[in-house]
Parts: sequence; C-alpha cells; structure tokens
Amino acid sequence: MLSAKGDIKDSLRLFCQELTKARAQNIALIIDGDEKAANNVKQIIADVAQNTVYDEVLYINGGPPIIGGSIKPEERTAIFEWTDRVITNLK
Repeated sequence: MLSAKGDIKDSLRLFCQELTKARAQNIALIIDGDEKAANNVKQIIADVAQNTVYDEVLYINGGPPIIGGSIKPEERTAIFEWTDRVITNLK
C-alpha cells in the first residue's frame, strides 16, 4: 500500500528497487494516487527485480480507510473482490 501521485519520490523509487525476488515474489499494489504513479512503480519493480506484479491496481482515495478510518460497504466489497482476484491469480 502506498501513496503516490504523478512522478514518484526518490524514497519510494529506492524502496521499490529493493523488492528483489528474494524479498517479494508476487506484488499487488494498493495506491492512494493515480494511474501514472502506479505505472511508474510497476515499471521500476519490473526493471529491477523482474517480479510478478499483479496488473489490476486497487485505488483508494484519501489513504487507507482500513487503518483508523471507516469504509463504506461498497468500498469494503470492492476491497474483498480485488483481494479474491489477486489470490486467484496466484494459483
């Protein structure tokens, strides 16, 4: 889960470069941000580690509602459905 919009900061880029196959074999992204940021992160991970990045990104506006916030029933449903698709993709 990360927060990024547009061009990504160096700290996030450096973190993504550390996601080697030994540290993370399958990666799914939950982003408080936009598609440009998601694509930038996916590209960095693919270039550096050649890890499998799940194509479908879950976008959450305003940060993670599951940490100290409240979520609407439809947001909860969307999160669970996305999670099911990620897990199915791993099989």
